[in-house]
Amino acid sequence: MVEYMAESYVIGVDFGSDSVRALVVNTETGENIGQGVAYYPRWKAGLYQHPELSIFRQHPLDYLESLEQCIKGALTDFTEEQKNHIIGIGVDTTGSTPVPVDRNGTPLALLHEFSENENAMFFLWKDHAAAAEADEINNLFRNNSENDYTKYQGDYSAEWYWAKILYAVRHDPSIREAAYTWEEQGLIKFITVPVLQDTKLYGTVNGMVYLQHLFWRSWIHILFW
Repeated sequence: MVEYMAESYVIGVDFGSDSVRALVVNTETGENIGQGVAYYPRWKAGLYQHPELSIFRQHPLDYLESLEQCIKGALTDFTEEQKNHIIGIGVDTTGSTPVPVDRNGTPLALLHEFSENENAMFFLWKDHAAAAEADEINNLFRNNSENDYTKYQGDYSAEWYWAKILYAVRHDPSIREAAYTWEEQGLIKFITVPVLQDTKLYGTVNGMVYLQHLFWRSWIHILFW
């Protein structure tokens, strides 16, 4: 005898550049049961962005507040019983959009002393302030050993993780001291690598960021200072 299972639902959340969207789907039929959209209020007001400098930062509160708002909107017509049958949530974001965090995994911008420090916020994917750092990384990839590592992955971009971290710790000593690590945007910790307080950074594999030398299956070790 096949046991009857009540309908169940999953929520999909998409963090975009300007807003976050939520979609609730019936897991058996694929039917769209509810949806919601919320725009980031600080971003919409033009805060923390300086296009002339290629700086685009987003406050973590924009993500948290908008996430709550859009999910509540998506569940507006749900009964309490239906809410009890939500069995999962999936999240997608655009990277690389890293943020410095403390030992508890809290983004530094959520701490009072860093609440208005743009270097303590999320570095949006299109933030290209680290162009010089990316150029330096590419130069090291091409000239720091017998191998040209750019032939395995192409040029390293100012959009990517390590260039942005290098920019932040060089331009803001307070972030360098306070950041225990950096994490990518989203509810899941995609990567957790302590930011060393000495003169070294180490390459890793991180979504779009391919710093592993796949041919030799070894880690790239780069000296930046």
